[in-house]
Amino acid sequence: MGNITVHGVTKEVEFPVTFIGPALDLPTRKQSIALSCTIIINRLDFGVGPDRTLPNGTEIISNRVQIDLEILGIAN
Repeated sequence: MGNITVHGVTKEVEFPVTFIGPALDLPTRKQSIALSCTIIINRLDFGVGPDRTLPNGTEIISNRVQIDLEILGIAN
């Protein structure tokens, strides 16, 4: 669990993290780990823009926003 702040609104979200490693980082020849995470938030939950939906329910602008994180940590 963690917090995310968008447009001045903070919400608690779950970050499903995948760990890769430890492994040898080939360019630096040092130990490394990698973290990968994807979350989807609803922009309306953070007060970003109005709802853009046609009368039949078709979204003109999606309310779903996908956030992808790719982090690489390399030892000193």
